[in-house]
Amino acid sequence: MGMFDDIQCDHYLPEEPTDGRRDFQSKDLDCLLDNYLITKGGRLVKRIGKSGAFVDTEYHGVLNFYTHTNAPGGRGFEWWEYNATFTDGRLVKITGGKDGKKGGT
Repeated sequence: MGMFDDIQCDHYLPEEPTDGRRDFQSKDLDCLLDNYLITKGGRLVKRIGKSGAFVDTEYHGVLNFYTHTNAPGGRGFEWWEYNATFTDGRLVKITGGKDGKKGGT
């Protein structure tokens, strides 16, 4: 198990985790336990220091992020995985959902 970064997603997801979870992990960025946010407006911003201020990363590429939730009835867990495509800092689409299935916006 290695380092990762935390991703909070305020943007629409094609399929929501069953518990409403909006916090995810990713190994596609710096993997320094930093905190990022995908805004409702479709930007990837990074939290800077303890002040809580954010700076736009102007990210370009595909960002993979994921989490797991408890399965209904307490039978194991469900895997949720998404790919967010950014072009010149702007979110173009998010695909994925339960078990990382294809589709979405």
